Amino acid sequence: MKFKFRTIWFASLSLLLLLLAVCSNASSSTTATPAVEGSNSSETATQVENTSKTSYPLTIENFTISGEGGEWKPKSQTFEKAPEHVVANTQSAAEMLIKLGLTDKMVGVAALYGTVTPDVADDFAKIPVLSKDYVGKELVVGASPDLVLGRGDLFADADWGVVPWMA
Repeated sequence: MKFKFRTIWFASLSLLLLLLAVCSNASSSTTATPAVEGSNSSETATQVENTSKTSYPLTIENFTISGEGGEWKPKSQTFEKAPEHVVANTQSAAEMLIKLGLTDKMVGVAALYGTVTPDVADDFAKIPVLSKDYVGKELVVGASPDLVLGRGDLFADADWGVVPWMA
């Protein structure tokens, strides 16, 4: 019994010390933005805001895989401008886009599995449903999107990439 108490005590103490070390590192690693000499705080805020804007053309490093499977290979994608028409091929991708404030850019959603979270339900109802199940390439292309967000492997082979009556 004495051994068990001592083991629990040392484990608790170690956990407490680890927690304190992590918390102190997290708070000390935060750096303040240095003030520019001769500038006021609103100018500094504007400078920070301007650096967070996306500029185009924008190249994204992504990955791709063939329809037969194999290895994921690096692939660059360049966007000349921000997408104006987006299809989310899964419900979770649509919910994420809504939370990013992109409801007005969405032209379709598919794969509606589960309940929509209450905080996005009103916006989710505004998006055209292409299919309640996983969607084929044809329906997605018919929505004329600039970008399709979601599970890429849904279009990787004939099982997912065609309309049901053609499979």
